[in-house]
Amino acid sequence: MKKQLILILAVFFFISGYSNVRLPLLISNNMVLQRDKPITLWGWADAGEKVSVKFNEQSKSVRTDKSGKWIITLEAEKAGGPFTLSVKGKNTITVNNILVGEVWVCSGQSNMEWKVRDAADAENEINDASYPAIRHFTVQRSVSTRLEEDVKGGDWKEATYEYVGNFTAVGYFFAREVYNAIKVPIGIIHTSWGGTNVETWTSREAFEQSEEFRDMMARMPGIDPEEYTRKKIEEVNKKLKDQQISLPAGTEITGTAVLGPNSYPSLLFNGMINPILNFSIRGALWYQGESNAGRAYQYRHAFPLMIQDWRAHFKQGDFPFYFVQLASFNSANGNSRLGSSWAELREAQ
Repeated sequence: MKKQLILILAVFFFISGYSNVRLPLLISNNMVLQRDKPITLWGWADAGEKVSVKFNEQSKSVRTDKSGKWIITLEAEKAGGPFTLSVKGKNTITVNNILVGEVWVCSGQSNMEWKVRDAADAENEINDASYPAIRHFTVQRSVSTRLEEDVKGGDWKEATYEYVGNFTAVGYFFAREVYNAIKVPIGIIHTSWGGTNVETWTSREAFEQSEEFRDMMARMPGIDPEEYTRKKIEEVNKKLKDQQISLPAGTEITGTAVLGPNSYPSLLFNGMINPILNFSIRGALWYQGESNAGRAYQYRHAFPLMIQDWRAHFKQGDFPFYFVQLASFNSANGNSRLGSSWAELREAQ
């Protein structure tokens, strides 16, 4: 009986320790890979497991490290497709309908988050969308105090009327313009979050190496995002009560859109940028700034720091980094105070 128990436990630990080859969500059906640059593929399996990759006419193998992670770099490919990717370990994964073209990261706050379905003439834009060579991946919102290895959710969608309404409007119209000009597939990796400032998209490492921001980060040890949010909500509700500010009966501040930790330094870099750093890209598009208005002079240092940080972490040289200056929206609406602060931010940009 004792020997049988030992055998059962041994089988249990063998099965529970087994780990299929797994790919990050970004490497999935309908993706676009960057042309004319080395193609990096990565994932996870058992420690020491052999993983073999086949793409187009290329084949390579590698063994995972002690943590079970593997990474393979293929030779650059010309624009084209569709292609199939095969990844084999103890199991086999097949990724279909892959194109090779130009890949752009689109990030920022609500300006970039704004969807095609909310754009001007949205109904006609959606009905006219027939660009299967334009693909869009939305990185699911995620805050994290540590560097995450994979995004929390997302998949690649073709720019057809069924899906394009949920694309970032700025990213889609940019991709359509470029596609019509150069006729190669375009991939958009959309990773943005409304109401966020530039600091949350910058790595902690960059701040710690910056003379201007080093002291700020030293005062900010790791936090738990949910605990931070709960405390902030309690603080605001207490201030409202202390100042005898009345809310509608039975209500209190509970939302996290403004009070949450999604603007805390580095948390969105950790959760929404770090997981995509291995992916080869052509460049980045950025549309953000309102959340930094009011301290625009500091933006002269914080924004370039973020750009330099991304270029350092993507390890693909000084790739193009395009950004949109803030419009004079508030001053046009008669709000001169906000209009002035936005003008200062534009100057900083």
